[in-house]
Amino acid sequence: MKVVVDANICVSLAVPLPYSAAAERALRAAREEGASLLAPALWVYEVVSALMKVSAAGWVKPDRAAELVANLLNLSIQLVPPDEALAVSSMKWAARLKQAVAYDGAYLALAERETAQFWTADSRVVSRARTLRLRWVHGIGM
Repeated sequence: MKVVVDANICVSLAVPLPYSAAAERALRAAREEGASLLAPALWVYEVVSALMKVSAAGWVKPDRAAELVANLLNLSIQLVPPDEALAVSSMKWAARLKQAVAYDGAYLALAERETAQFWTADSRVVSRARTLRLRWVHGIGM
């Protein structure tokens, strides 16, 4: 089994969020089943950005945010660099999601290419995926 994990799922392992416990259970179960965890390379910058926001809000000190980034980078998630096919597919997915940016589309493009599940805590993406009848998109903690 392959699972593409959204940055929000992983950030919730480092920062208490309403869906942190559900994300932890889901990732633990995936690992126990021998699942491969994947993410587009932009995952790193989404994680860093989220932890910068947490630090800027005063929830954690900058040094602690840097430690959390290091911990998340050690989750054994295979980061997949973009190529032309993924970039074009990301744009198509963004259009299907009715989004003006391709970040979420990159995750869906990768999941589609790898015949993987996509796990996210983004309710807007999950809602749109349900409308599109994407059975391989799963909302964690919803």
